[in-house]
Amino acid sequence: MLSNTNKNLLLLYIVITWTLLSILSAVFVNINIFIFGLLLNLIASITLNKSLEKLLLFQKVFFVNLLIVTFVYCVSIYQFDSPYYKGGSDDLSYELDAHEVVDQTGFFNYEDIRGNVVPKYHNSVGYIYAVSLIVRSSQLIGEFHTLLPRILNGFFMGLISVLAYNISNKYLKLSNKHSMILAYIIGYFPILCYTAAYTFRDIMLVYIIMSTFYLWSQHKSYNFISKLSIIIITAIFIFISLELRAVVAYYLIIIPFLFIFKFNKLNIRSLSQILIVLLILYTLFYEKFIVFFNNTYNRYSEYLVTGADGLSNLIFNMSLLPFGIFFRAAYAFITPFPNLEYIESFWLSIGTIFQILFLPYLIIAYLNKRHFELKVIFVLIFISIITTTFTFRHIVMYLPFGLLLIGKVYFESKKNTKKLILVISYTVFTFTFTLYSIMKYL
Repeated sequence: MLSNTNKNLLLLYIVITWTLLSILSAVFVNINIFIFGLLLNLIASITLNKSLEKLLLFQKVFFVNLLIVTFVYCVSIYQFDSPYYKGGSDDLSYELDAHEVVDQTGFFNYEDIRGNVVPKYHNSVGYIYAVSLIVRSSQLIGEFHTLLPRILNGFFMGLISVLAYNISNKYLKLSNKHSMILAYIIGYFPILCYTAAYTFRDIMLVYIIMSTFYLWSQHKSYNFISKLSIIIITAIFIFISLELRAVVAYYLIIIPFLFIFKFNKLNIRSLSQILIVLLILYTLFYEKFIVFFNNTYNRYSEYLVTGADGLSNLIFNMSLLPFGIFFRAAYAFITPFPNLEYIESFWLSIGTIFQILFLPYLIIAYLNKRHFELKVIFVLIFISIITTTFTFRHIVMYLPFGLLLIGKVYFESKKNTKKLILVISYTVFTFTFTLYSIMKYL
């Protein structure tokens, strides 16, 4: 229940959010910016109206992410004379392909995208189609603007922060205060916000993974209809993920099993049935998985080596086994590495420093036996990222789960323990920063 002060604060954030949207709409002479942002804001307000506390959380995170979208847009224009990542990356390709979808196919001709607009093996057709829906709708009363899918990402960031609160409060059993702090940390975390500021699919995927995790973490307390709804929602998420980024579908398949094992006592017959199903799946998909993994690993390793220097080049040139995977894991915790080259690099560095200083809490989380499901999902996504793509924006898929584990241990630690960990972390950070800086420019 919100106090009168917080109700006024909620109203204030709604007003300044709409004001910012109207300013952006006026500056870029595009009414769709205001209408689209307003529509998303209204959807959140209707969805979260039973909890004004969560609505305030959403509103703050949504507003801050809109500011960051504006900031990143302006910085990109200044640095690259283009609003796209480094002047034009996958974000530009997604938007160009989306426009081509609108020009060449009908609203219901999804299957025509593969082979016509993009190659048949393209792994992001679902996201291109999603952006094309924004393009189509914007053309009804004006024209498309690149800020529209970025505003959608800001909307998802607000929902992700609410999910983080729910998971912290109901699954991790943290207090309302600590759950809210953790939710804001995730909602404002630099690399998450930075990724959301471009037309990338990753923030949408984070929302899907976290939603699935939260729903199944609470399924034991639901009635039959609610449990059936969760199964249907999960199936829809799996279908969507296959078209957004296929590997995410594997995460979503594993999550239900983790909680079924947790809440149900399995007898020999049940275990035998599960093993048979897993064996069948293994037989059907093993070869495809190996081919997919090898192709992805080789393709991204070449890409990473091309853009790497110093220590980065050494790590990505190293064979994955037996030691390469450990170096990649260590490198992941200091990525993106702190530097002052650009304004946004300094901002991203704050998040990386946070990761390094609080890393001991993540290690401690794995030394206890609690929250097995959360730890499995974090490790699963973490390993799949560091052994294949390892691009900066894919890091965001495992990051919220790591932050949740860190938050749980931190808020339960004693004051003296926190001081000791801070000293150790600061020492390790100083040593790591010095060593990396030397090796980077060798």
